[in-house]
Amino acid sequence: MHPDLHLDKPPPLRTPAMILAWGGWSDAGSAATHGLRTLANAIDAQPCGSIDPENYYDFSVTRPFARYRNGEREIVWPSTDFYYGAPAEADRDLGIAIGSEPANRWRSYMEALFDGVEAFGTELVISLAAVAAPVPHTRPVVVWGAANTAELAEKHNMHPPAYEGPTGIVGVFHDYCRRKNVGAISLWASVPHYLGDTTNPVGSLALLERLQKVLDLSLPLAGLRSEISLFQEQVDRAIARDDDLASYVRRLESSGSQLASFEPLASRSEELPPAESLIEDLEQFLRGTQQDGSSPQEGEPRGG
Repeated sequence: MHPDLHLDKPPPLRTPAMILAWGGWSDAGSAATHGLRTLANAIDAQPCGSIDPENYYDFSVTRPFARYRNGEREIVWPSTDFYYGAPAEADRDLGIAIGSEPANRWRSYMEALFDGVEAFGTELVISLAAVAAPVPHTRPVVVWGAANTAELAEKHNMHPPAYEGPTGIVGVFHDYCRRKNVGAISLWASVPHYLGDTTNPVGSLALLERLQKVLDLSLPLAGLRSEISLFQEQVDRAIARDDDLASYVRRLESSGSQLASFEPLASRSEELPPAESLIEDLEQFLRGTQQDGSSPQEGEPRGG
C-alpha cells in the first residue's frame, strides 16, 4: 500500500461502486463535492481512511480550516478522505472519496488514490465534476458523461470527450484508470458561471440524479431538494435587484445556450459580466441558513 495512504480496509462490500469528487478546477459551484458530501451524510457513510496531505498541497493556497467542535478548536487539513456505506434497501454498497485537487506530485497522488480504490474491491468507478458555463439558472442543469471503455460507453450512451487542452484531476484520474484497465465514468454538470463560487445545490442534485440512473439505484435526495427551494428563491430575488444581470440572464435564455463539450469556460471568448452583487447576496443567504440550521453546512460527512 502507498506510504501516504492510511486506510482501514472496509468490510466486504456488495458489488461496490466507487464515487469520487474533488474540489477545485473541476468543481464549479462546489456542485460535485457538495452533492457527494450530502449523499455521504444521507447514507451515514463511515470513514475508513485518508491520503496524507503533506506531499500534495500548497497550504498557502489550499489552506487548512479552523473550527470549533465539542467546545474545542481544531484544524482540518485539506485531504482526500474515504468512506463506505449504502442507501437503505440497496443491493449494492458504495465507496466514497472526497478531496481537494492536489497542487503537487500528481503521479504519486494517483498511485495512493488508486491503492485506496482497489482496497474497496470496486467494480465501477464514477467521478462527479462541474464546469462554469454561460447557461441560465432558469433552465434544467445539463449533465453529460464520458466512459473510458467501449463497453461502458455503449451501455450508458457516452463518448470520450473531444476537448483537448489543460485538464484537471478528473481527467488525469480517468486516464490512470484506463491504463490500469479499470472501467470509469465521469459525470459533468454545467452550472451558471454568474453565480460565482456560491455552492450550487441545483448542480449537485442534477449530478446525483444522473448517478442513480447509472447505478440503477435509488439515492436519498430529499435533503438537496429542500435546500434548492431556498437557494432558487434567493437567486431570483438577487437577480431582480440587478438590472445588468437580469438582462444577461434573459439573453442566455433566448440564446438557448448549452455547454455541449468539456471545454473550460476560461477558454471561451464570451464576455462575462460582473456579478459581485449577486455573489454577495447569495453568500449572505447561505451564511444565514447555516446559522439557523435550514441548510446543511459544508464539511466532511457526519461519520468523520
